[in-house]
Amino acid sequence: SLLAIAQLSKGWQKNPPGELQRVLTAAMAVCRNVIVALPMSPLVRNSTSVLLQRMILSLGHLVLEFLPGFLAPLISHCTLEEDVLDCSQLMNQTCIKFKDGACPAIDSSVVVFLRKVLAIQLHDADGTSTSDSLPPHLLTEQLSIRKQAFSTLHHIVTNKATAVLYSDANIGSLNDVLKLMVDGAVTVPDPVMSKTCSQFFVALIDQWSNEAAPRHVCDTFFDLVYTEFLPGMMQRILDNSFNLKDANQNRVFKEVCRGIWLLKQSNRQSEFHARFLSGLGSTNAVQNASSSKDIEAC
Repeated sequence: SLLAIAQLSKGWQKNPPGELQRVLTAAMAVCRNVIVALPMSPLVRNSTSVLLQRMILSLGHLVLEFLPGFLAPLISHCTLEEDVLDCSQLMNQTCIKFKDGACPAIDSSVVVFLRKVLAIQLHDADGTSTSDSLPPHLLTEQLSIRKQAFSTLHHIVTNKATAVLYSDANIGSLNDVLKLMVDGAVTVPDPVMSKTCSQFFVALIDQWSNEAAPRHVCDTFFDLVYTEFLPGMMQRILDNSFNLKDANQNRVFKEVCRGIWLLKQSNRQSEFHARFLSGLGSTNAVQNASSSKDIEAC
């Protein structure tokens, strides 16, 4: 029945007739009761995710009030890589569709989802801790699971739903979230994931350099940018294994340069000079740069 409702909605990508809209809205309440009653069923979880993806398109803002009630059982019963992907896609789609309007709908789910992703990554199917020397196929699977955490945080920030990172529910985990993304940018071998995490930081630099978030949040963020993100990325870029001729690695390089340019242009220029420029052997080229392209040439 969940999939049948999803199929019914396919005839209306948006703005369904009022009568159908009322039917779909009423069906959402019934479907929420189904996932709450049967969260252990992989089929029910997957069908619910498909339904929600359709309802986001069909019902628009009307779906937002239902999402927390669906996300809670879906995330708490994530046991498979497919579950993680479904939950990530739901939150990503919500951010893309509603921008900062998504914040109330996903606020209570973000940190819970990240913790679930890390728990699944650190334990095998039997619930026992994995060893440091996993077979290549399991390492690939774990990295794929971790990628969903990076992707969701990237979508939150690049779609301006950033306020969830410092809401009352999540402020206590902000530092852990930032360190997770630093680790992804600096240490994960895959340059595509490194670029995703770097874009997260560049977007936050752009949004928070003019104090768009509470002062203590900005101070925490920029302290980590100067102590961990920039030093780690400079070390990665200067490593002999980093190949600027590789398209994906070149994108990582360009993102870091854009971040440096935004810091240079920000309202926190004195901090930029004291904590970044002073550590460079020669600062004139960076000081005189008039664009991120000039930073790339330094």
